[in-house]
Amino acid sequence: MNGELEHDRELVKNTLASGCAFIGYDLPVSTRGFRFSAHGLEKTVHMGGEISSKNGVTLQIKLPHACKCRLIKNGRVVMSWDKRLTCTHITSEPGTYRVEAYVNYKGRERGWIFSNPIYIL
Repeated sequence: MNGELEHDRELVKNTLASGCAFIGYDLPVSTRGFRFSAHGLEKTVHMGGEISSKNGVTLQIKLPHACKCRLIKNGRVVMSWDKRLTCTHITSEPGTYRVEAYVNYKGRERGWIFSNPIYIL
């Protein structure tokens, strides 16, 4: 973003349209720095992207605060980590993968980050 309304508006619209976005609750802790990506033999994609499962895919999650993190595939938890800043999962299984992260705030576990999916074909 450069502070010019029209430029920034288009940038936000294009980012949302491509699925390269996540929902975050910044009150407990800033979500700045969150990343979710998939790395294959020939390319890397981010949220909203598609990648082939051929030769395997490494899913990487980078969190700005140590927390509980879940990797969801087709609506089911396939991995869970606790108090981690980075999480990695290697797979060759096609599916729709997304991330959920939770932090403790005011004595309760709260939803913190909910990512858009990465599609492994």
